[in-house]
Amino acid sequence: MRSTVASLAELSSSTTDEHLRSADFFNVAEFPRMTFKASDVKFNGDNPTEVTGELTLLGVTKPLTLKIERWVCKDNPFNKKPIVGFEGYKD
Repeated sequence: MRSTVASLAELSSSTTDEHLRSADFFNVAEFPRMTFKASDVKFNGDNPTEVTGELTLLGVTKPLTLKIERWVCKDNPFNKKPIVGFEGYKD
């Protein structure tokens, strides 16, 4: 599984959005992509509970394990292809 975030979501303030894109934070000009590549998913029955992989941010790759709180599988409303999404956190 691979997840790519090509740009930051638009925030309520264009000033805040611009600052987050700057070299002070995500440096989008030099590093336009942040990626997460999963290598393992743990389940409790049919429900995923944890995902482990590598996060690349600002050109640096580090291992990351996230606990999964909520997940959903459904068809993308635009292209009708299956998608998976989840909410997770780092202990």
